[in-house]
Amino acid sequence: MKKILSLTSALLFVGAAGIALSQTDTSTPAASTTPVVQAAPAQHMGKGNHPLINELRIRFEDQNKRIMAGVKSGKLSKDEAKALHEKVKAVREEMQGDIKSNGKKELTEDQYKQLNQELDDNSKAIHDEKSEGASNAEIPATPAAN
Repeated sequence: MKKILSLTSALLFVGAAGIALSQTDTSTPAASTTPVVQAAPAQHMGKGNHPLINELRIRFEDQNKRIMAGVKSGKLSKDEAKALHEKVKAVREEMQGDIKSNGKKELTEDQYKQLNQELDDNSKAIHDEKSEGASNAEIPATPAAN
């Protein structure tokens, strides 16, 4: 029985070590200006859609969800949320204009970088607004003098 237990333990250890080693990336990234694009979830991949466009669409959705969560939690007012939604909408419209001007459902690397930077700026604005709302909400009201 001890032999079976120790053999099972050894196999589990070797298997776990093998899995850990197989997931380790030992390659060094090449110096490139091309952004690394991970596959978007299947629900966002439509026929003829470019991966960069799908990545940006996911970011639009995520930012809108973060804004709505900020309103729900009380960290953002409706007016703040409206302004932030307008920023997201402006970047989306810019992307649609870029796609239309390219004549195909693709973005150039420069267009992608520009849109991504604008979304980074939006993300920071969402965070900052939510933080301001949270810090303003945490300031206790001064009790009225009797």
